[in-house]
Amino acid sequence: DLTRVAWLNPEMWAQLFLDNDENLLKEIDVLMNNLAENREALAVRNKTELIRLLEDGKKIKEEVDG
Repeated sequence: DLTRVAWLNPEMWAQLFLDNDENLLKEIDVLMNNLAENREALAVRNKTELIRLLEDGKKIKEEVDG
């Protein structure tokens, strides 16, 4: 939850980010890729792809929530 980052000590979070840089960079890359896929589907008004992406997100959320 990034809202927690905004309320806490920037020095502490900067060090945590640096200490976990490899994992954080991988997660940022995944997020950027997912955003790009959604952006492209939206830009070309591909409703089928948007539905697929939303369904995929829902499945992942259900798995995480258990």
